[in-house]
Amino acid sequence: MKKLFLTLGLVAGLSLASFAQTGQDRDIQSTQQTERQDDKRKINLSEAPQAVQDAFKQSNYTENDVKEVYEVNEATGKAYKVIVDANNKKWALKYDANGKLLETKEKDDM
Repeated sequence: MKKLFLTLGLVAGLSLASFAQTGQDRDIQSTQQTERQDDKRKINLSEAPQAVQDAFKQSNYTENDVKEVYEVNEATGKAYKVIVDANNKKWALKYDANGKLLETKEKDDM
């Protein structure tokens, strides 16, 4: 009988320790997501560097197509993401601070 209570106590203790561990993981993930969200900031196209504005003007899109603009802090420096809506599709155009187009990607999650 003593062995049964000892075994039950040991199982209960281990399961509580496991449950406490899971809670810490969620806190860490939540903090990491917050840090990632802080890495970008919504701005107006006019706040982007002149090189980015000039490069965008040379694209196939107009300022009327612009829905959102973000300044993004990356390991390689600042980047600028311009979200446009044209022909019933949303696109993300990513520029570096010098106006070089780094990426064009269709946005299906908007």
